[in-house]
Amino acid sequence: MLKRREYLLDHYNRMHMPEDIEMTSRAEQKTKGPVARSFNGASESGSEEFHEKAEANSPEAKEGRDPPRAKWQTADTFRQYWETRKTFFTDEQHEEAWNETAKILKTYSDEVIDRWNKEIDTLLVYAGLFSAILTAFNVQSYQLLTPPPQTDPVLVALERISAQLSGFSVNPPFVNSTQPTFIYRDPDPPSPPLWAIWLNTLWFSSLIFSLSAASVGIMVKQWLHEYSSGLSGTSRQVARLRQLRLKSLERWYVKEIVSILPVLLQIGSALFFAGLLVLLWHLNHTVAIVGTVLVGVLAVFSLSTIILPSLAIHCAYISPPSRALFEYTRPLRNLLYLFRRKLSSWILGHYAFSLPLFSFEAERFQREHPRMYNTWKLLHLDDSFTASKWRWMEFSLLSRPDTARELDGDMVATAYTTALDTRYLHHAAICTTDLTANATRSCFEAIRHANIAHWGEDGHLVPMWSVHPCMWSAAIISLLTVSDDEAAGSQSSSTLAAALETAYDYLRPYSHHVPSDAPRTRLVCADIASIMRLSDRRGSSRSQMISEALYRDCRLTVMMERASELNLGNDIRQYVASACVRTIRQGLDGDVIDHSGTQRSLDVLRCIIPCVPLPGSPDCKPNDREYQSVRAEAVHALDAFTAFLLTPRALEWLEKAHMVFDTLRERGERACLVSPELVRAMASYQELLQDLVRHDNRAWIQDLKLKLELCNDEQVREAM
Repeated sequence: MLKRREYLLDHYNRMHMPEDIEMTSRAEQKTKGPVARSFNGASESGSEEFHEKAEANSPEAKEGRDPPRAKWQTADTFRQYWETRKTFFTDEQHEEAWNETAKILKTYSDEVIDRWNKEIDTLLVYAGLFSAILTAFNVQSYQLLTPPPQTDPVLVALERISAQLSGFSVNPPFVNSTQPTFIYRDPDPPSPPLWAIWLNTLWFSSLIFSLSAASVGIMVKQWLHEYSSGLSGTSRQVARLRQLRLKSLERWYVKEIVSILPVLLQIGSALFFAGLLVLLWHLNHTVAIVGTVLVGVLAVFSLSTIILPSLAIHCAYISPPSRALFEYTRPLRNLLYLFRRKLSSWILGHYAFSLPLFSFEAERFQREHPRMYNTWKLLHLDDSFTASKWRWMEFSLLSRPDTARELDGDMVATAYTTALDTRYLHHAAICTTDLTANATRSCFEAIRHANIAHWGEDGHLVPMWSVHPCMWSAAIISLLTVSDDEAAGSQSSSTLAAALETAYDYLRPYSHHVPSDAPRTRLVCADIASIMRLSDRRGSSRSQMISEALYRDCRLTVMMERASELNLGNDIRQYVASACVRTIRQGLDGDVIDHSGTQRSLDVLRCIIPCVPLPGSPDCKPNDREYQSVRAEAVHALDAFTAFLLTPRALEWLEKAHMVFDTLRERGERACLVSPELVRAMASYQELLQDLVRHDNRAWIQDLKLKLELCNDEQVREAM
């Protein structure tokens, strides 16, 4: 391979001596104008002449002034650009998006309040019946703690007198008594038995738990009644008020308090059964044994429903105690999952299989080793565990701009996280243009955490790829508005980095909305181009990292290719092209050898070609100044590529050159961007590499070369 490369370089140097290049360039200059225009109308001289005529006829040129530029085109920082993003959508589109957000928020709020009210009503009925039963038992049990009634002292004295009289003996002259002298003392009350103390402790504690649940439930119903008052309609102001109260419910743990109420009643029931068993064991062992068995069955069933959700997958026995146990046992469950995963992987490896196990492999494994397959199936886990003054105070909070913007972001996050409907994010993308960068960051963090909790660490990316990428470009820009100093001084710098990585992973140009939704596609193209442009100027280390990834993964290139037939507007096309052309010319400069810069330039070159509208497309407006600027930028970029093909280092980039050839063949030729000079450079490049050039590109270049030769022959005949 090394000898092959040295041979090619030596052959290249013999073919392209300086004298030959100079003679070739002089010969091309003689026929460049007419031949180029007749070939594809994309030569630099022809393009410049065409542009000069169109510019002279434009209203701005006649008045002697440049056309006005949009604010998003002149932004120098990410913060300035963020403030201009709302101009990409009309007022009607903004209003529609916020109305959809308010409707979803109202539906969620009404369902939550209604569910809590019904749950508390049921608990109050149970608490009332249970307390009445407990009271009947406690009326009898508390008497066991009181001492037995004392004997009347008069009766005691009479008994002693009677005994003394019967014990007299008369021996004249003496009368003697055989009974001792009577002295009355108050007897000490006997202490209650231990079982009676335990019985009353359990039953009175049970009564307290039951009445506590009823008392707290009544208070919660009062809170919910106050929450619902004054929330009629779906206007944006009412939506903010609803979101403010939802946040208050969350901040003051109302959901957790509602969840505790059934737990209090369950504890009360358990204490009652325990006291009942104490009483039965004291009275009769046979009855106590039967009662213990029945209570034990209930206890086993109750504990099983609490423990099973932490062990089984998709168990329906979800309750506040089981949810709490699930969270507390998460580390242990993760360790168990890893152990089972490794053991199942070892079993597969022993039988020449590996994870992931495809369906046809699983069928073969089951057919050849049925017993081990069943064992592996048990071990392997498919899912990862995975009043009026008050009213005025609320409205005064809503009147604060910072609070209103924060609530807007919370509304968007709540509207999505309540149902996890990815279709809503289509509206949320417009809503983010009205939010501040801080509110958008918080909103994206809520969306990110909800996705991970729902789909898991490994499965939350794919569902987001169907969302229009302008939603995620907004998240990236909002995260990039945080400077390096601010990120370093924050305790959540790692969280910021993780959020930025997730937002970039979400940003994929494969959504079916990209080729059909012009306003949102305009926005995402401008967002990505702004990230590239602003990062190259004065971006932070994080913005430069994102910019490098965008160059490397060709996200903007695929976006422009998919939107080439869309009415993007020449302002967007010119903005993207101007962001690309500087990178292309720097990386393809023959005097500078920078492998990373060359690779980036060849990738970006594939992006600038689809920027030029195809003939017949809505953006193909030859008299439009921005259309002319897009063509000029593309011509300059392809001139740099032409010169690059005539340099020795072009031999090292055959695969990248193939990708550029593919784009030129599919779109560049139709857009009249393939100049005669570029055809000659590609033909020379092909002759040098011979069979290394792919067949489809080789045939296309040969066809272009033949057309150019026929065009030259016709030009010569016309001159004669």
